Amino acid sequence: MTSTGPAEQPLRASRRANLRDILLRTSLLFALLPLLSVSILTLWRQYRSSQAQVVAQLTSVATLKEYQVNTWFDSLPVELDMLVANPGVRASMAELLVGQHNEFMLTGWRTILVDSLLVSKSSGQKFDEVFLIDMNGLVVVSTEPVHEGHSMKEERFFQEG
Repeated sequence: MTSTGPAEQPLRASRRANLRDILLRTSLLFALLPLLSVSILTLWRQYRSSQAQVVAQLTSVATLKEYQVNTWFDSLPVELDMLVANPGVRASMAELLVGQHNEFMLTGWRTILVDSLLVSKSSGQKFDEVFLIDMNGLVVVSTEPVHEGHSMKEERFFQEG
């Protein structure tokens, strides 16, 4: 029989502590690694699902707004046709665009047209402003007098016709 000396006891205790640390770390690794993997996978799927849901909601809102704009736009020709159906208004527009008469006649045509535009603006409540522009993009007459004489040449509605 061999006896263990005092020098071997700290060595054994050190090996046991070392082995205990290794086993503890390994068990923690095996326990936490799957938990961490499942958590990351769950967060990723939730993020993707939330992203898809937000895109679907925004697409739905965009479709609804597009329908509303198209409905509003389709109703505009009726309003504008009613405005232009009046022969006096058409004559006023033509005379103001040609502008070859004296100032007194142009003022009369302008008054008729402004009155008609104001009635059209207030009756339908679909327009913020109604104006007539010439071929150069200048506002000839408007329901907002401060805009008369301003150029609309750079505006998209003028460039696209």
